[in-house]
Amino acid sequence: MISVVLQLATAAALAYHAPSVAESNTPLISARGYRTPLVAGFFQSTLGQPDFSLSATPSFQSATPGNSASYSVTITLTNATTGFYGDVALTVEGLPPGGTSRFSPSSIRGSGSSTLSILTSSSTPVGNYTVTITATAGPIIHVTQVTLAVSDFSISIAPTSRNVLRGAMTSYTVSIKPLGSFMATIHLNLAGLPSGARSSFKPASISNSGTTTLTISSRQSALAGTYSLIVRGVGAGITRSAAASLTLQ
Repeated sequence: MISVVLQLATAAALAYHAPSVAESNTPLISARGYRTPLVAGFFQSTLGQPDFSLSATPSFQSATPGNSASYSVTITLTNATTGFYGDVALTVEGLPPGGTSRFSPSSIRGSGSSTLSILTSSSTPVGNYTVTITATAGPIIHVTQVTLAVSDFSISIAPTSRNVLRGAMTSYTVSIKPLGSFMATIHLNLAGLPSGARSSFKPASISNSGTTTLTISSRQSALAGTYSLIVRGVGAGITRSAAASLTLQ
């Protein structure tokens, strides 16, 4: 609280200056003329200690291993009349294993916003991670938290081997299983088909989880032998694969 003494010539002068400060029932200001008390004022200063608030949006983000998520971090002055224009330094704790972070910019002068980017590694485990953001300006410290959900998916094929006569048709079942909070469309492709064979997925993509049928047909002229097939699922910035074999007789 601030105590002020005004040396004012008249009561009118006090009435002119006092309203700029919040009135209260605490006698903080008195006005006196030369030798003779003129009037006493009762009011309280609106000036407070320098401070700011910290927020981050969104509060929840998801990322797949090897990819990133970002948050908007905002500094807002809570007592603008104090003229707080210090540098607010930003730091982060609680990153997932193998994760790295970056603020852009790394500090904020007065008020403003910064983008926090968190990059996971290809080996970051699936799970929900609570990330703590700290804003520091001298003795003033504020903290907020956000959640980063690392999710993934697995792909499998059954059976893992097929024997078929040349000129005939065979099929496999490909399954997609979400890990964590994974939600994305997985597009499928196949590698390793021998010359003279062709394939199709029905359906060609899977949303979040499910199965698709891989059908392979060959011409009579296709070369006999055993071939290694690789089924790949691509989605949300990552690729997962499963292996099978095809024997043409």
